[in-house]
Amino acid sequence: MRALCRTVLADYLGEEAADALIRAMGGLEIVVPVRPEGERWQRIATAVGPERAHEMVRHFRGEKLYIPLDAVGRREAQREWVIRQRAAGRTIDEIAADAVFLERRTARWVRRVLREAKRLGREPG
Repeated sequence: MRALCRTVLADYLGEEAADALIRAMGGLEIVVPVRPEGERWQRIATAVGPERAHEMVRHFRGEKLYIPLDAVGRREAQREWVIRQRAAGRTIDEIAADAVFLERRTARWVRRVLREAKRLGREPG
């Protein structure tokens, strides 16, 4: 699996398409289809457009890629959420208590948690 940073994605796809892919699939591992067809192709084409999706197939055909999280977009969304909550009359303590759950988790994180659970004999049933 290759973990790609935004800069590398932008080198292959262009700035706009890289940002769109990160917004749509950030934090996920995807397998780039070998041919421009099927459900995986459609998800990528919907995110970045058919032309850029063709570029992904050309450069990364069949590879498993980790798409980075949209850290800037996530921070902005969290800030907006805090502002809306305060405007709705919630206290700072109430907002802070709920803000703990704003963090998006990645497939990598889920896998790490499950690996640790297995190691400790706490596999989900």
